[in-house]
Amino acid sequence: MKRFLKYLHSEDGNLESALVLIPLISLFLATLQLIATVNFRNVDMTVAQNQASEQSVWQQINSTDNEVKLASGSPFEKLRLVIVNVERELPQIFPGINTLIGGRKIRTVGTAVIEEQEECWGGYALC
Repeated sequence: MKRFLKYLHSEDGNLESALVLIPLISLFLATLQLIATVNFRNVDMTVAQNQASEQSVWQQINSTDNEVKLASGSPFEKLRLVIVNVERELPQIFPGINTLIGGRKIRTVGTAVIEEQEECWGGYALC
């Protein structure tokens, strides 16, 4: 019984275990951070594109969006490009990642063309 208790109290292998576990956990968290960041960016790209498509159908432009007027080649048809920007903070899975990379954000862009009908004569309201 004394030998078993002495074995439980011994610290053989603790240093080697720590030398393996700390880099392994850091690698796991860094990998998880990259996976989460890429997935969040993909979701934001989908959201931005859907928002741009919806705004082009309803011919709406929000104050945070950009509008570019395009030359259509026809005096009776006006084309505009709506550019929707979506910004998000990086997910924090790995502790201290924001201080490590300088507080960067995920920025995505969605674009869509607003096509106005000939009857609209270039107006900005729904026809």
